[in-house]
Amino acid sequence: MSITVALAGGANAAAIAGEPISHSLLGVAQLINDYAQGFRVNKQAAISLSQRIGDFVDAAIGALEEGHNSQDWEEAVIDFQRNLLDARDQLQRMNGQSHLVQLLHRDRNEQALKEIASQIDNSFQILKLCANMDMLKNVTTVTEMLETAVPLLEAARTREAAATIPPPLQRFFGRSDESQRIVTMFISPHQAFAAVLGGPGMGKTSVAVTVFHAPEICARFGDGRRFFVTCDAAAESISSLLATICASLGIVTDRSSADRKALRRFLSSAPCFLVLDNFESAWEADVQRKDAEDLLEFLASIETVSFLLTMRGMELPQGPSWTRPHVPPLSPLADDAATQLFVSISDVRDEEPELRALLKLVGNVPLAVTLMAYLAQFEPLGDLVSRWRDVKTSLLKRSHGRDRLTSLNISIELSLSSPRMQAVPTASLLLGMLSLLPQGAHKSSISEWSSELDDSGPALTTLLQTALASRIANDRVHVLPPIRDFMLSQHAPSEAVLAPLYAHYFAIVSLLDSGIPDATDAIVEELENIYSVISYGLDHQEKPDAAIKAAYYVTTLFQESGFGSSDLLPRALAASRSAGLAGLTARLLWIWASLAQESRVPGVGYRLALEAQALYRSVDDFVGIADTTLFIAPYLPTDKAIASCREVVSLASEHGDALRVAKAHYHMATSYLVARKTQDALEPLALAIDGVRALGSAHADWLGMMLDRRADLTADFGDVVSAIRQWEEAIPLLECSHRLAEMGQAQKAVARLLLAQGDLTKAEQLLQSALRQHRASRYSLEVVLTSQYLVSVNLAKEDERAASELLRHAENVPLPTDEEGKALVRVTCLLMRAELALFRNDYDEAHAILHAALIAVRGPVKEKPHTPLDMLLSEVEVHDLFGRLHMMTDSLAEARTSFVLTAVIWRHIGSQTGIVPALSNLAQVLEDDKESMNLLLAVILPLQRWGYRPAVAEALLHSACIALRRNQHEVALRRARRALHLFGETGNRRGCERASALIDVVL
Repeated sequence: MSITVALAGGANAAAIAGEPISHSLLGVAQLINDYAQGFRVNKQAAISLSQRIGDFVDAAIGALEEGHNSQDWEEAVIDFQRNLLDARDQLQRMNGQSHLVQLLHRDRNEQALKEIASQIDNSFQILKLCANMDMLKNVTTVTEMLETAVPLLEAARTREAAATIPPPLQRFFGRSDESQRIVTMFISPHQAFAAVLGGPGMGKTSVAVTVFHAPEICARFGDGRRFFVTCDAAAESISSLLATICASLGIVTDRSSADRKALRRFLSSAPCFLVLDNFESAWEADVQRKDAEDLLEFLASIETVSFLLTMRGMELPQGPSWTRPHVPPLSPLADDAATQLFVSISDVRDEEPELRALLKLVGNVPLAVTLMAYLAQFEPLGDLVSRWRDVKTSLLKRSHGRDRLTSLNISIELSLSSPRMQAVPTASLLLGMLSLLPQGAHKSSISEWSSELDDSGPALTTLLQTALASRIANDRVHVLPPIRDFMLSQHAPSEAVLAPLYAHYFAIVSLLDSGIPDATDAIVEELENIYSVISYGLDHQEKPDAAIKAAYYVTTLFQESGFGSSDLLPRALAASRSAGLAGLTARLLWIWASLAQESRVPGVGYRLALEAQALYRSVDDFVGIADTTLFIAPYLPTDKAIASCREVVSLASEHGDALRVAKAHYHMATSYLVARKTQDALEPLALAIDGVRALGSAHADWLGMMLDRRADLTADFGDVVSAIRQWEEAIPLLECSHRLAEMGQAQKAVARLLLAQGDLTKAEQLLQSALRQHRASRYSLEVVLTSQYLVSVNLAKEDERAASELLRHAENVPLPTDEEGKALVRVTCLLMRAELALFRNDYDEAHAILHAALIAVRGPVKEKPHTPLDMLLSEVEVHDLFGRLHMMTDSLAEARTSFVLTAVIWRHIGSQTGIVPALSNLAQVLEDDKESMNLLLAVILPLQRWGYRPAVAEALLHSACIALRRNQHEVALRRARRALHLFGETGNRRGCERASALIDVVL
């Protein structure tokens, strides 16, 4: 005989230490399992012990659900629980030992685990013996066969008095899996007992109604044998619940004992399906819980009865043996289902841009989605988003808005004011703290920042039991968006309560200033929580100094790595100015200047840096003065810029700041490069790289940026192989230091050379990676510039569709905030359009687009004394495309002008790898064959040395045409075949066709 069968026999559910014994045993068993999983030595023995204990507890609980009333049985249960608690304490102590201590005491701990196992075995055997004795004393042959023989006529007579059944739902999205799983439970020939659990507004009643009307349920239980009972009115006493059930079934009596007899007689007449909606109303209060569970046990004892409960929370009542597997508590709707529900009510289009944001605000909670959809019938979505930010959950009510189905606030407040929540006052405070954390929090973190709250452990348990919080992926405790917004607007925690939470998250952010290598990765995991806590602190702390400093750190993280956003910057700066914090204000202005220079936020970087510099001088901050001086240098004439950099070198040397000495040399090299003094830039750049290398790996980001700059110079000098090697060293350094924007720029530079070499596959891979980095960094200008190279790659592959899609996305990227950046985006998009027009042989369109691009490239207002390099590169590309257009239309004179301008601008920039291809193009449009050949002979060797196969192929094909005109057929054939080979290697179909046609002419 199994232990469960042996122990099943009494009628009393014992309670120990003020809570149901089954919950106590389950909780202890779970803790023992958790501690066992944490063992690093003797882990298998610990896990085996926890599994054995789990089996014992399952068996004991199976018996407890039937109940016992003898004193021996109760004493045996208490002794079993006492031994479990002792086992829990010993495993907790061993689990808390360090790995080293566990290794040292391996044998002692192993022996202790064996002793615990023996003690638990002995205790369970005593429990089993008591149960067997109890069974022999209490087994009875009482039967109610006579009651089941009551004529079916009485049941038929009472059917007509049944309460009104809710009609089938017109809209039901996203719960088909759950409802079908429940239906499957109830259509078997055996009894079934299930519960739909979940938080406020999750649609528990909707699931129950759908199951109630399912065709399979209707077929299984027949007409008049399905009953839907709403338990809201039964909150006062269990007798009112019994009366409610009887009234719903048309049974009229005046005494509780008579009610039970009549109910049993009625329900026993044939199989029936009973839904008890909102059962928590009768079960929630401690004084009623035992009686409510007894009533469930009574209903379950009627063999013809199957029932389905709906309840707020995550906790199943005791009493019936719930059908397994249990129905998981309801979660928010999936995105598609929430969209379907919203659209079906509101009739807005599912592609409305604000819809996704609106659904995110309400967390896809079905009640919130429904109420918001009704508002959307007569209000624009954008207005609803704005109103939600102002009034939060108070927005969501319909009709009279006085019950849980028409007001989201009332629905949440019912859970918040439930007896379980009221019994643990700390639970509301903990819920308010959790409401600041949109990602949720790990239990260990909660223990840290809630340790000053009384009963924080029971408080967390209560939140989980009532489904006001839930466990999500990675074992985080999470509060849904509507509940978070409700708490922060209606029950906002005080600053004193939040102080430990602020301290915890601000300490995490300060790790960014610690130099710890893995700090960034750890912070990124909590970034959404961190932003939320900082934002709340800026708005609500009496002295927000720590929140302002934290805002500076996370904005620096965004600027350097692209993680996060700059959203906190304006508010942090305003708060810092208001508090008179000159140093912090300077740092915030400085980071704003850096972001504005990269066109990632509005503002004029030069002016912001000047203001920051003045504040740095007022507080005598050497580092700030040095950094802002170097930032301002590019806006000065070359001689003044160089002088400023030398001043910082001297100042940094005096302070022993080797990093800023290196930075100053780097900016000095940059100033020379801006002035097109390339040779003068080499020495300071070498000093900068050597200086940063000497500092070790702590400044990989700066070493990566400096190597990127040197690779650029190396490429311009014509050493393509070395340039690629230097970029390959720089890119991993930038990646490991999370310099995503700079990493993307380096990848783009390498891809540009690979594209010139005809290696389309590698070029595309690098450009796609660069595009991801820039999108992640929200660097819109670089997104567009990188897209331009990808358009060229796709057109070279003859993938016009992909090129067009890239152009479409680029034209929809948010424009940079500065005029220069806006102009550069416009020019680049025009260049992409021109390339597409040339690919389609639409010469008139291409000419018009290039003319517009030329006007735009010469138009922006510039604060700097030199034309920015990106704008010069755009201008050279305009002339290059003009030259290609004129070649294709046989306008050779105009083509010569364009290619001469292209070569001149490349000469001004100082790039040999730009000048030589331009001269090669020029050679192909010269009228004199001799001049053309001389120029081709001059450029073809460097083109071959750099591996620029497409350019070499074009040069060979043109020289083959010249040889043919000179009647040098063998030479022409050899050159044409070589060109054909190179065109084939680079996948240039059109080039292959032109080379093949020439070969046919020669032959």
